[in-house]
Formats: sequence, structure tokens, C-alpha cells
Amino acid sequence: MPTTLDLYEKLRPRLGDEESKFLLEYISASVEKHAATKEDLGKTENNLNIQFEQLRSAVKEDVIKTENNLIIQFEQLRGAAKEDITKSENNLNLKIEQVKNDLELKIEQVKNDLELKIEQVKNDLELKIEQVKNDLELKIEQVRTEIQKTRADMIKWMFLFWIGQLASLIAILQLFFKR
Repeated sequence: MPTTLDLYEKLRPRLGDEESKFLLEYISASVEKHAATKEDLGKTENNLNIQFEQLRSAVKEDVIKTENNLIIQFEQLRGAAKEDITKSENNLNLKIEQVKNDLELKIEQVKNDLELKIEQVKNDLELKIEQVKNDLELKIEQVRTEIQKTRADMIKWMFLFWIGQLASLIAILQLFFKR
């Protein structure tokens, strides 16, 4: 980096002694006026550290507030979800109870219908059994009558057969004793 003397030496042939000196003094004053010293840098660093710590504290506070807000919102959502679940559970239990009652009613109706049909079938069967019984009794009576007729015919024919047998035996005996 060039020094002030080096600059003076380079500017003097072009500007002259007085103007070069004046320009260098002006630049030095400006630099001193605007240039930061170690003390200024230290103050700036301290200010920046303070601002940084303030910013860090503010961010921490914001994070804590946000976290607390999120926890509150989460708890609210949890409560709302629990309420919704409870409502849904109650609705489902009511629907289950309604379906149960409807099914019990339908089962009772089907049971009554089946009992009625069973009673009808029972009555129909009893009627048919009674008809079959009457038909059988009628047929048995007819068979008895037929058997009695047949028996009378058989006795008549047996009597005729025995008379024929007796007549033959008598004829054979007469022939046998006549000899």
C-alpha cells in the first residue's frame, strides 16, 4: 500500500506542490473523519452483540409463544376430536340400537308368521289325516263287508262241498257194504 509520501511524490509533478499537499491533507482529514477506529469497531461490535442478544431473546420469546400457541391449538383440536369421536360413537350406538330393535321386530314378525304358517300346516295336516282316517275306515268297512260276503259265500260253498263229500262217502260206503 502506498504511503502519503509516495502519493505526494507522484502527484507533485502533475498538480504542483501546493495542490498536492492540499489534496493529501484533504484526503487524510476525510479518511480520519470517516475511517473507523478500533474503538469505533469495538463499540459497533458491542452494539451488534447487544442487538444480536436482543434479537435472540426476541426470537426465543417468539418461539416459546408460538410453541405455547401450538400446544393450545393442539389441545383444542384434541378436545374437538374427542368430542367428534364421542358424538360419532353415540350416533353409531344409537344406529346400532335402532338396527337391533328393527331386527328384533322383524325376527318377532317372522316368528309370528312362521308360527301362523306352522299352525295352518298343522291344521291342514290334521284335516288331511282326518280325511285319510275316514277314507281308511270306510275302506276297512267295505273290506269287512266284502269279507263277510266272501265268508258267507265260502260257508255256503263249504256246506255244499261237505254235502258232496258226505254223499260221495255214503255212496262209497254203500258200495263197500253191499258187497
